Amino acid sequence: MRHQLPLSDAHAARLYEELSQRGAFCRGEKSPWPYPPMTEEELYTLALLQSRHDPRLLAILVDLFTRRLIALEPISFKHSLQDAEALPIAAVLGTFVIGMDAPEENQDLFRYLQASTRPVPTQLFYQQLYPLGSHKLEEVLQHPLWPFKKWGFLAGDPPLLKERVNTRRLHLYDQTSRLALLRELASTEKRFRLRDYLTCVHNAISRQQGLQDLSLLKGLEKKGKGRGAYYVSRSLRGSKVASERSRQKAYSQSGRSRVVAAPKSRPLGGSSG
Repeated sequence: MRHQLPLSDAHAARLYEELSQRGAFCRGEKSPWPYPPMTEEELYTLALLQSRHDPRLLAILVDLFTRRLIALEPISFKHSLQDAEALPIAAVLGTFVIGMDAPEENQDLFRYLQASTRPVPTQLFYQQLYPLGSHKLEEVLQHPLWPFKKWGFLAGDPPLLKERVNTRRLHLYDQTSRLALLRELASTEKRFRLRDYLTCVHNAISRQQGLQDLSLLKGLEKKGKGRGAYYVSRSLRGSKVASERSRQKAYSQSGRSRVVAAPKSRPLGGSSG
């Protein structure tokens, strides 16, 4: 049976209900839906497909696989994901799960899935989420988070439930993306502190890593000592207009040549009752 994505509100509520029964931090409704009884592997495949239309759902899945042991048959799950062309989506989920204190069995499952997964052609992870020409879309194109970027996707917000924040840092940005954010901060602010930079990268790095990044950006001058120290950059501040033009050019080029339409999901394989 084909899955019409995104799911309707009623069918999405039923999916949330199914996940809540398995320990997910969500609530739904047991409304009717057109699917015959699914295996666990098929249900989680459907959840992954729907997560590209629902950022909170991806956060729910990250939280679930981080907290609880999810018993899935690896080969069957892989086949289900392959049939739905959803292996790269699972690889994204796995990158977040492996980076946290998840049960070892869950981490092993995602390592197994990632071993046979290749990045997709560059494309937005969330479908029809960012308005064309919006500042948020520009931010996503220029500063995608590493767990998405690693698998060919572009997205800008970590899928973490605010109600269940984990204090462990995640590897959200590679060094190239971090320095691009730092350069933008230095070009738009007359002065800034280390904490301002850490906020830009979602506090995903340590203070020591932040200080190391600051030392790599040429033209920055440190004023003061200790936690009261701040940074100024005459050369980068003077290039604010050039930086804006550069961002606009990068956005235009990315929109034309790098971002491709997400492929349509193929139907999941049939399931037995």
